Amino acid sequence: MNSMALFIVTLLFGWCGVHKFIQKKYGQGFLYLFTFGIFGIGWFIDCILAFLAIFQHKVKAPAAPAPSQDDMVEQLCLSLDPEFVSFVLPMIKSGLSYERIRDAYISAHPDSECEDLMLRIGYVHSYYSTTTTLANLKDCGASKYRIVSMIDNDLCDLCRKYKGRTFPVSSARIGYNCPPFHLGCRCVIVIEE
Repeated sequence: MNSMALFIVTLLFGWCGVHKFIQKKYGQGFLYLFTFGIFGIGWFIDCILAFLAIFQHKVKAPAAPAPSQDDMVEQLCLSLDPEFVSFVLPMIKSGLSYERIRDAYISAHPDSECEDLMLRIGYVHSYYSTTTTLANLKDCGASKYRIVSMIDNDLCDLCRKYKGRTFPVSSARIGYNCPPFHLGCRCVIVIEE
């Protein structure tokens, strides 16, 4: 319901709570019905609020430019420490092995205690790989992708749930319907024809 119609309904029938029932606020609707709009005070306040809502213009923000591949990776890796991501990502892009990245990180951050360092490096690598793959799928006009998982006893319930499923490339959300789903995730995506 638009704001003008809500104002008219509130003004004419607000004393008996009709506007509250329309908004699916049934408890408040019955309260207004039995107290005549909370003795007219609630009705008066709701009339003012509905009137003001008519003049509130919600300006839509201009569409943001499509994020670059690096921006997407950095945004998606915010669940990790951004400093960690900015340190590790250039090394992943250059093709260094996980061991060399780990050694470089430990030498640059000798005081950091990180038991799951290799998993975190793998997580950032998986984000980067998936982002690159999604960009390539979009570039070649692919419409769907399939999630492929390792078939072994270490497959978690979440990865088992998504194994073999297909999704539209346009709705891919890393961590939701596109791997990695968690630290240590070994799922990948492939084109679905």
